[in-house]
Amino acid sequence: MKKELKILKISPAAIESYRNDVKRNYDIEEDQARRKLTRNVMLVKEFRPEAIKKGFISKTYSYGNLKITVRHNTIIKVRNIKGDPEPWHFPKKRYIELNKLLGIRDCKFSSKSHYRNNKNKNKI
Repeated sequence: MKKELKILKISPAAIESYRNDVKRNYDIEEDQARRKLTRNVMLVKEFRPEAIKKGFISKTYSYGNLKITVRHNTIIKVRNIKGDPEPWHFPKKRYIELNKLLGIRDCKFSSKSHYRNNKNKNKI
């Protein structure tokens, strides 16, 4: 029996920060943003648990320069920190696998990315 992947919810402030502060995400649909941030949280949980900071009722996941704060299965804050990220062994294979499982259309490692194939189609 397959375990269902639970996609995190997102607060209006967090989606606004994500769109404004993270490259190539200024016009991302809320559903895709939720899926991408859920993937990032899952990768930190699986491959870098020492990068999880526990607060009183929330947890902050450090995914490169991105700090994702989650409370009660809702992303409440997204911060993009300037400077060099802390080094870690990036799990590219799992990243691609989670993109497929979560239905993420924009995969930076795929030559057949939905984003790359469709970004010029709407231009007149």
